[in-house]
Amino acid sequence: FTKNPTSVMTLYGTEPDEPVVLPKIPNYRTEAILGRGGMGVVYLAWQNALKRLVALKMILREDWAGPEALARFRGEAEALGQLQHPHIVQVYEVGESGGRPYFALEYVEGGSLNKQSTVLPQAPQDAAELLTTLAQAVHFAHERGFIHRDLKPANILITSSGQPKITDFGLAKRWNNAQSMDSPVRTASGEIL
Repeated sequence: FTKNPTSVMTLYGTEPDEPVVLPKIPNYRTEAILGRGGMGVVYLAWQNALKRLVALKMILREDWAGPEALARFRGEAEALGQLQHPHIVQVYEVGESGGRPYFALEYVEGGSLNKQSTVLPQAPQDAAELLTTLAQAVHFAHERGFIHRDLKPANILITSSGQPKITDFGLAKRWNNAQSMDSPVRTASGEIL
C-alpha cells in the first residue's frame, strides 16, 4: 500500500493531518492505518513469518491505557480467540511490543457494511440472506457466552467475495449459564466481563 516508508497514507484515501509514525512490531511490517477508535488504532500490516496481510490492533497510546483499558483490550482478543466461526473475524496472535499490547486479526479487504450500504439498497432476498448469516454468527457467540453489545454496520466487514464477518468485540459482555442475562451487574461502556 505504501511504497515509500516515509510517506504514510491512510486507507481513508487522504493524507493524515499530522505526521503518523507507524509502529515497528517484531515479525510485522506496518503499512497503513485502517481505522482509529477511542481506545485503539488498527493498522494494515504484513506478517513476515506467514507472508500474509493482517489487521494489527494496538492501544492508541500506552500512557493513556490504565489497567481497565488494558484488561478490556486483552478481553477482546480472548473473546475473538474463543469464537472460531466463518463469519466472525479471527484473531491470529496476541503479543506486546515496547510495552504496547497488540493482536493480529484476519484482514478483511472489502471494507465495512456501513460504507457499502451507502451505495445502493440491497435486493430483499440478498438482505434477508445477509441478516440470516449474521444472526447465525451472533447466535454462535451467544452459545459460547459472549454478547457483542456494539453490533452495527461499521462492525461488520465484507470480504472481497461478499461474505460478512463480525468484528470489534471491545464492548462484549461475557455471560455464562450460571448468570442471568438480566443480572443486575452494571458495566461501564467498553468493559468486558
